[in-house]
Amino acid sequence: MYKIMFVDDEEQNLFLMEKIVDWEEMGFRVSGIALDGVEGIQVFEEIQPDVVFVDIRMDEMDGLELIEKLRQEEKKAVYVIVTAYDEFSYAKRAISLGVTDYLLKPVSRKEMIPMLQKIRASLDDERRHECEYKSNVFAEAFEMMEEGCLKGKGISELPRLDSVIGGCRLCWFELFSPTEPVEALLQVTEEWSYTYRFGGYDSVFLIIPVEEREAFTECFEKLMKYQMIPQYILRVGCSFGDTESLIAGYMESFESRNRCFYAKKSCIYASDGEKENAYSSAYVHHNRNYGEYLQKLIYSGFPDEVVALVRIMAQEASENRSLPDELVDEMIDLLFLIKSQLTGVYQDRAFMVLRHQNIWELHKVRTVSGLMDRMERWVTEAAEAVKDILENKGSYSLIGRAANYIREHCSNPEFSAGETAEAVHLSRNYFLKLFKEEMGISFLDYVTNIRMEKAKKLLKESDETIYAVSLNVGYESQYHFSRKFKNLYGISPNEFRSL
Repeated sequence: MYKIMFVDDEEQNLFLMEKIVDWEEMGFRVSGIALDGVEGIQVFEEIQPDVVFVDIRMDEMDGLELIEKLRQEEKKAVYVIVTAYDEFSYAKRAISLGVTDYLLKPVSRKEMIPMLQKIRASLDDERRHECEYKSNVFAEAFEMMEEGCLKGKGISELPRLDSVIGGCRLCWFELFSPTEPVEALLQVTEEWSYTYRFGGYDSVFLIIPVEEREAFTECFEKLMKYQMIPQYILRVGCSFGDTESLIAGYMESFESRNRCFYAKKSCIYASDGEKENAYSSAYVHHNRNYGEYLQKLIYSGFPDEVVALVRIMAQEASENRSLPDELVDEMIDLLFLIKSQLTGVYQDRAFMVLRHQNIWELHKVRTVSGLMDRMERWVTEAAEAVKDILENKGSYSLIGRAANYIREHCSNPEFSAGETAEAVHLSRNYFLKLFKEEMGISFLDYVTNIRMEKAKKLLKESDETIYAVSLNVGYESQYHFSRKFKNLYGISPNEFRSL
């Protein structure tokens, strides 16, 4: 419901305005009335209406003066003037003050209803855009906090977030599932009551007012009751009223994020509660002969034995209630070993295997089932790539040659997709399509990643100026290079160099 307010010095007109339509049916609630402009300012301060209907001709302060004063004080609302004076001078001044519409007395339902529909549609759009913006600010903040904690650095500030919080007392929840993707989790929570909602790596975050926490958890309990399969887990985060308290609460509860890593049924838990389910045993690193498991994958493109190994590792960790991060580390070691052995056997032709997967993001996975799913998928993709190499598919060898060409020439500022396509004898458009399909990443992003990896090395290992580094990796503009670097890593080149 949007709040609406009437300002008119005739009580009869106020009464008629209240009764002319069913305001609640139209999506509005009459929240305040005032008999003159001075009172109108006071009532506005109290109720902060979304829409103001104001008479022009009033004693002490007329309607246009009222709107002008509210505008000067940056009071945001939709203003509609109502008057019996159909004069151009009034309308002209009203337009200059940003008045949305202009009604003549006596006001008719026929004119009022389409105007209200238009106003509501505009307010709905504005609210939706504002909600999307604020949700995006929260999404960026939670991503920054997670990245900081994963790297052991934490975080001290979150841009723009205090203005979004606005002093409200809020709390956050995180919903995840061993089997359901983020898209399905968003669909499950579509009808829940929340203020902001956004997707994470494999979960959905929801922000609500603190006072609605109990009602919100009841929504999840109903989900657990009526949806036995699939499995859902709800993490209750900390409450906060500003950026500082959010950061402090998030960092304090970060280590508990995987308390339900091995859970076999739906559950709900508080991040700041007792940690009786925390994992205390270190992961046991077995002296396995990985070569026995990897042979068929490396030489024949058969993934089954490596997939079986992944399941054994996960099962042993689950039975021992091992620390999830240590299990993830061994999974990452296994992927690097696969990559290393493939490179040793197939050399440059193995360059793209697992290349487009951000392996370190496995530390963001919330459940052991989710971890296994990603590992099995990546191992299977690697096996398919080996089969492509063995079958000597033309597209694969072409893209392999293209990848080599990119690495050798992308430091030239004039480097382009067209010249790479020409080097492998393909049209530019077909090459870009084939490259994206084979590499799992666009040509431009691939080139940017190679350039930035080289830039990071130069920043750490040389004393070259930022401008010199930008030229060295293929950017003629230092500004363009610095902006790309910050967009990719969240910090400027100078800040990276000083780490």
